Amino acid sequence: MPTVTIDIAKLMSSRDNRSLNFPIVRHPRTSALFLILQNEGKSGAYVKETIDLLNLFVELSPVQIRPRCLVISFNDDIRSSNKDHITTILSASWSLKFLDLSILRVNANNDLEPYSYNPFTKQFNIQPLQRIFPDKLRDMNGHTLILPIYNYPPMMTITEVIEENRTFIQGHDYLYVEILSKKLNFSLNFLRQQIEPSDPSFFPLIFAKLRSGEVNMLGTQFLVGGNIFYNSVAIGKLHSQNKFVVLSPLLPMSKLNLSLNLLLYLSLFPILVICFWLTARLLRFPKCQWGVLCVLRLLLGMSLEQVPRRLSQQLVLLNLLFVGMQYSSDAFSRITDIELLDGDVPFDTADQISLSGFSIYAPAFLQRQSFQDPSEIITQLGPKVKPLHQQGCVIRLTKYRNCICLAPYRSASYLLEQATLEYRKPVMKLSKESFLHDYLAFAYEKGSPFVDKFDKIVQRMVEAGVPKSWTGPGKRLIFEEMKDHKEGLLLKLLLAILFVGYSVAALVWLAEIWFAKRFSMHRWR
Repeated sequence: MPTVTIDIAKLMSSRDNRSLNFPIVRHPRTSALFLILQNEGKSGAYVKETIDLLNLFVELSPVQIRPRCLVISFNDDIRSSNKDHITTILSASWSLKFLDLSILRVNANNDLEPYSYNPFTKQFNIQPLQRIFPDKLRDMNGHTLILPIYNYPPMMTITEVIEENRTFIQGHDYLYVEILSKKLNFSLNFLRQQIEPSDPSFFPLIFAKLRSGEVNMLGTQFLVGGNIFYNSVAIGKLHSQNKFVVLSPLLPMSKLNLSLNLLLYLSLFPILVICFWLTARLLRFPKCQWGVLCVLRLLLGMSLEQVPRRLSQQLVLLNLLFVGMQYSSDAFSRITDIELLDGDVPFDTADQISLSGFSIYAPAFLQRQSFQDPSEIITQLGPKVKPLHQQGCVIRLTKYRNCICLAPYRSASYLLEQATLEYRKPVMKLSKESFLHDYLAFAYEKGSPFVDKFDKIVQRMVEAGVPKSWTGPGKRLIFEEMKDHKEGLLLKLLLAILFVGYSVAALVWLAEIWFAKRFSMHRWR
């Protein structure tokens, strides 16, 4: 490992050099190891100097996790074996959240003694040289971490059983914490938050407790890009992606889709009646037998009481019957092309959402973060969006059906599921349009020593697909409701087709009766 050692006290510059900012010191997470070389001496002043140096590291980079540090201490006095100095440095390092700090003592005979401190077992150990930095987080020995808890479904749900005086915590994100606790053997102490996440002061308050160290980590993941507090706390790995979607109301839309050919046939029908009536007039057929109503009756395919005897009338009658049969069959085939469109008002594109005239709501942090995005939907919807938490928006949407909600996909899916369960039928939908992909991560207190270890376990769970097996309540019931809804649409379509068919038959039957009574006294000659 190439190493460069610089004595800052002896570093001089002939001019103001503001570019010398020691990036490795300010961002120690990118470095593998810090080496600290010291001479113990006899006064013990090196103890204070080492602790001051550790405080300097914290001051330069207060948020990031502490780097690994190897203190190589040279002691020329073979008889000197003051362990108090070592325990003082190791204890002070843990108070500054340095988890992986080891001291390698080198005496005059070049004998090596590696020392380390396990804060979970409270033991100072002499390590073998092969493991100067032991994995102390393998077993945290019941060490207590403080987590804030709040009712934020589906990520975290708090259920209180008053009869048993017990509180149950569930949720998609809490399962991560539960698995981490069992894997690393640490206990949890919960700090209950009375403010709801829908309150605008919730996230500023929760992140203030994280910055002050009142809590060690958040129990739920948060959207890194959409939050303005992430620069003051330690951030875990961005291992999961979340997109924002559009929640829109289910507004029924039913209409008949008539074929243009059918409309053309209906418009030609009066022309056919007039043409045959004029033909009868030119051939001087009897008016009482070849009137407009009589021609209309023959075109509709109704029966005759007496066949005409004159050849000219028989030829016209034959042509009239042939045209009537052809016209009736073609018209009936066009009737079967009638479609009953039974669906929902679409909110699938940015244009449809923008032109709907509905109020559009989104969380306040979404407005702060994303409305500089150049995407089409942001460009069209950005100026129209009003700040409102997704839960409040969904309540308004299900009650009045006159607004549209922009929400993270996980929250939107849960709220959609809950609304379907409450109303026993779908009342809103997730539109096809999605936008603004953001990343999820856990947040930790400043300089937290648990970030890397927790990230490795969470990443393994995500890569193995473990979170995909976590299903929420009511999905089977929602599927059944959706199935019943689709079957209801098919039943409506079938009833509409039967209604059209029977209506046409009834009209023909009534016309037959009316014509029979109207012309019962007339006879063909």
